[in-house]
Amino acid sequence: MVLPGGLSRGATLGFWAAAFACYGLAVYRISRDGSPGTVRRLILGFAVLFRITLLFTPPILSDDVYRYIWDGRVQLAGINPYLHAPASPEMSGFDESLLDSINHPEVPTIYPPLSQALFLAVTAVSTSVWMMKLVFTLCELGVILLVCRLLKILGRP
Repeated sequence: MVLPGGLSRGATLGFWAAAFACYGLAVYRISRDGSPGTVRRLILGFAVLFRITLLFTPPILSDDVYRYIWDGRVQLAGINPYLHAPASPEMSGFDESLLDSINHPEVPTIYPPLSQALFLAVTAVSTSVWMMKLVFTLCELGVILLVCRLLKILGRP
């Protein structure tokens, strides 16, 4: 299977495996020779770097992002995403450009209300996969910063 951008799924996974191997080796070397602060910065730096690289690759391990965009578009049109599945007759004629990419289009959305609010907010700005991935990446970075701050407050490594 060739993905958007011309890479096969195997090649993409191979690049990710090679990147992770470099990360693992670097963490091992620094943890053996470096200070705990250096190790923490290295691990977080690589985690952020690798996550950012995923912004520029097509989604291949999960197609959930297409459902997020669909749900946001449905809400922008004033339709409750819990009422109708994307493939239902009631949604016939509604922006069908994503329909082939959605996993289980015969099932209404399963995502909770706060997630739906985020999908709506993101698609109000842009309906691109890249924008949705960017927002989730920023959320993940925020969680990392929050956990690091909490660990510092609690005096934990």
